[in-house]
Amino acid sequence: MRIKNMLRCTRFFCIGFISVFSFLNLNAQKPAFNTLFAVHATSCKNQAHSSTCWSFATTSFIESELFRISKSDVDLSEMFFVRHIYPEKSVNYIRWHGKSFFTPGGQPHDVLNVIKNYGFVPENAYRGIQKGKWLPEHAELDTLMKVITRNIANSENGGVNGPWRNVIETVLDDYLGKLPVTFSSGGKEFTPFSFLQSTGFNPDDYVEITSYMHHPYYSSFVLETKYNWSHDSYYNIPFTEFSELFKHALENGYSIIYNGDVSEDEFSSEFGMAVLPVKKWEEKNELQQQQTFLGREEEFVPTAELRQQMFDSRATTVDHVMHITGLAEDANGKKYYIIKNSWGDPASNGGVIYMSESYLLLKCVSVLINKEALKPALRKKLGIN
Repeated sequence: MRIKNMLRCTRFFCIGFISVFSFLNLNAQKPAFNTLFAVHATSCKNQAHSSTCWSFATTSFIESELFRISKSDVDLSEMFFVRHIYPEKSVNYIRWHGKSFFTPGGQPHDVLNVIKNYGFVPENAYRGIQKGKWLPEHAELDTLMKVITRNIANSENGGVNGPWRNVIETVLDDYLGKLPVTFSSGGKEFTPFSFLQSTGFNPDDYVEITSYMHHPYYSSFVLETKYNWSHDSYYNIPFTEFSELFKHALENGYSIIYNGDVSEDEFSSEFGMAVLPVKKWEEKNELQQQQTFLGREEEFVPTAELRQQMFDSRATTVDHVMHITGLAEDANGKKYYIIKNSWGDPASNGGVIYMSESYLLLKCVSVLINKEALKPALRKKLGIN
């Protein structure tokens, strides 16, 4: 996904003192929320300068699932998944002769695919941080990987089998570290697979779901986003059932992965809120835009048609993955989904985003969810056992 700047307050300083002062005043007036449902989640992490939200969000989601299963916290390694996926992306790009996208971004199923093939490990078994760094810094790594992979794909003798694989592994080992074969945890020796088995987590228990009108409902299709580099399929359901999915899952103790758009100005990690007001395109005054964070402006009414229109026109993009952990309401009864982000832990909001229901239903392109969190009737329609 696109790397986001956590400290976007700089933007406000650039447009002048008045805008900053207004934003800070609004921040002080941030509305209070009453939590309706909340799923246990681990502490907020920081993807820093890496395009790995797909791994951070999905890892957080799995940690919540592990707590639901065992009632104990497990801190998993996000970079274990990143380290395994990079070579697979290179092979895919070369197989397509350089005619597909090669990007450090990804989708939630990338993590599940790694788990199926390699297992997983705790954070203390594999940090995957470059020597001398405290947080992920992937600018050089991403550049090197693109150069190597594209050169191989575009060469006359390029192919998926060759010494370039050794070069890729050497680069990844240098930046992220060698993957563990065995490790100790809780006084026991594990392999990544045996550790997976010890937790009771089953990657086959999870499905990805979307809702768009350009494919038949209750069927599956390959979601048209460049980050779906592995061409995995998503179940497609009507908008009404998609909108009911979130509350039903949360009130039954299941969290959800949000895969979608955070590019709107009204998505603020600093303020910890996301809304989508009707007047967004009518009012360009900075103060008026910031006032929408308080819910003073009427929001779009989500519909299947508007959702489709935004996707087709690229007003909705796939640029970030986050972890939905709860549902809340403000003093007026307006619903907001509680979402755990991966841009660190700002003092103002603890890394949590309160996203309005309208924003979520229009801008959430797809979700990853435990199939048991779906209504039985929906599972039957989709043919999910």
